[in-house]
Amino acid sequence: MRRKTTAILAGLLALLPAGAFSEDLSGTRPLLVSPRNVLQTLLPQDTTLLADPIAIETFLASLDGTPPDWHALHGAPGDHPSESLFALNRERDRLRAGRPALGRRITFLWEGMLSGYDPDRGGFLVAIGPEMIVTTWGIVRFKPENLPAELVAVPAAKL
Repeated sequence: MRRKTTAILAGLLALLPAGAFSEDLSGTRPLLVSPRNVLQTLLPQDTTLLADPIAIETFLASLDGTPPDWHALHGAPGDHPSESLFALNRERDRLRAGRPALGRRITFLWEGMLSGYDPDRGGFLVAIGPEMIVTTWGIVRFKPENLPAELVAVPAAKL
């Protein structure tokens, strides 16, 4: 049985980053079940949760002021858009240097699907996919990096 759940695993994995150890971390963590409106209370107090368009737009405005000119970015027919995007991102990085928003702790969410049960680990395999969030800045997608090869959510016995 598949159940959609908010993958708070990202927050748990952030507490124990893979780079902090000489070996790979296990992707097995407790499954936390909580309404989304309670999630902020589970995070460190100085954390900005980027889980909805308004929070993301506010954060991006603190970095860049206004959205990029996406039409100009696409260029003329035949132009390779990745060259324009690469140049835009380098310029945005340069202009962002020293902005207070870069020093803040931020947290993203990824929606996950609980799938097959692994009896050896006592939990469900978790498949996470890209979360596409439509904002006035365009479509925002957060991609996880350096996650363990397999993610397993272990539910409480009563679940």
